[in-house]
Amino acid sequence: YVVDYDFYSKYSDTDVRKSSYFVTSEFSGNSYNHIAKYLGRDTGSKNVVDAKVIRMAEVLLSMSEAFFNIGDENNAKKYLDMLRVERYSDFSATTNSGSMLFDEILLERRKELAFEGMRFFDIKRLNMSIVRSDYGDFADGSGTPVPNFAKTLNAGSYKFELFIPQDEINANPNMKQNPTK
Repeated sequence: YVVDYDFYSKYSDTDVRKSSYFVTSEFSGNSYNHIAKYLGRDTGSKNVVDAKVIRMAEVLLSMSEAFFNIGDENNAKKYLDMLRVERYSDFSATTNSGSMLFDEILLERRKELAFEGMRFFDIKRLNMSIVRSDYGDFADGSGTPVPNFAKTLNAGSYKFELFIPQDEINANPNMKQNPTK
């Protein structure tokens, strides 16, 4: 799988996750940023990755967001910095406040939990739109970009709703399928 260049660029070279989550390599004569987070261990069976139900990083980010939401920015920064000190070789304490602090918490959550199936639910929970970048699929951001008609999925769109399984609809005559248009 190829990661969007805009997202790849959000990881600094001092972020230990960059070399753990990605590998840049050639395929069919083009260079791509591939997702390497699930390649498995260096020893033992390749492509075997332990399931992660919840990680300490997720707990720290949830604590940071929760404290921010109740107006306790000091504790929000404290828990965010507990994660960041482990992720950046050039770590410095969080100084932003207000909406800039909240944006930092969400960015760290996005980067930390990348490719773990959390992003869709975070976007939905926060009533955000999906906005794709103008970059192409090659490692340097060139290549074929996402077509304009597929760049944005507005918050509240019916396309965010998952289909209800047909067995559930069959079992309950009052159940109505989520809209498809």
